Amino acid sequence: MGIHEVLYTTRAMRRLRPDPIPYDVQARILDAAIRPPHTGEGWRFILVDDPALKAQLGPLYRKAAEQMQAAFGVDFSAMAKGDSPMGKA
Repeated sequence: MGIHEVLYTTRAMRRLRPDPIPYDVQARILDAAIRPPHTGEGWRFILVDDPALKAQLGPLYRKAAEQMQAAFGVDFSAMAKGDSPMGKA
């Protein structure tokens, strides 16, 4: 499969398996993430595998998203309803 076929046929995945992702696969994913050209944004990645820690991070991300919505005046909850792409996601 060529790169163009991959780019044009790959779709977002919404159904995720609960299986842990092996470390070598995580390393390959992160290696691919740093390859595209960028302007030196200074990205940092943190891998969290522990289910208990992920459960603690969820509410923090939700709170941060709510603060971002308030700061930019965007109601993402309204966007998530209905037939919009975000709503379908």
